[in-house]
Parts: sequence; C-alpha cells; structure tokens
Amino acid sequence: TDPLPINFQVRESGTIVPYFDMPFAVTSDSSPIKEIWLGPKNSNPFGNIKFFLGNSGYGNIDLKQADGAYR
Repeated sequence: TDPLPINFQVRESGTIVPYFDMPFAVTSDSSPIKEIWLGPKNSNPFGNIKFFLGNSGYGNIDLKQADGAYR
C-alpha cells in the first residue's frame, strides 16, 4: 500500500501543523469511533455535532460532556 499523503494546516498563531486524512471503514454494524467527549469550553450544541456526525456516516456515536478542565 502507498503511504498516506501528508497535508499541512496553518493555524491562526502561524504554527504549521502536518496531518493526513485517515479513512475509516464505517458500516451500519460498526464504527471505529464509539464515543466523543466534549470539553467544558465546547460551544457547539450536541444537536449540531450529532447532525454533522450523521451526515458523515457516524450516526450512532455517544456524545458526552466533560465536567472539569483537562490536565
């Protein structure tokens, strides 16, 4: 198999961040993502995130809200 191509993103701070798109096999029976924890400062409503995930083929993922700050 060929290696995944590396892309780059420039953040607002000017930091260059390398990344690659990693495809996941998603079926109606299984998903590589089981749950997503949202940080305490997350401002996105759960409904918007669920809608985005559903449109991306990840309809059955448990969303949870973290109570405290990460360390």
